[in-house]
Amino acid sequence: MKNSVIRVSIGARVTGGDQEVRDLISNPSLFVATDSVDFATQSLLRKQDGQFEIAALTGDLSVVMGNGLTSESQNDLKKIEFSGPGIYPIRIESLINKVVRANVTSFVN
Repeated sequence: MKNSVIRVSIGARVTGGDQEVRDLISNPSLFVATDSVDFATQSLLRKQDGQFEIAALTGDLSVVMGNGLTSESQNDLKKIEFSGPGIYPIRIESLINKVVRANVTSFVN
């Protein structure tokens, strides 16, 4: 779709242990993004089954084009900033015309 993006957002580092993780899972509205990047779906590599693919390498999120090259240049970096080591909530959303159509929340360490 012309006006669709995949948004990857990071929340604040988990400091409340496993209870905070359970709370974020049971009540997704508690998630507050501290940083996010948007990827135009037209620019993302697709697998044979039609799924989108985003490469996340060493904390940097880069868009991989159909030819296997990244769309990044020195002036076009797409990076999510972590505030240090720890566990962070991550939300991935599919937006069409700026409206969230689907989302999932997970955690990274």
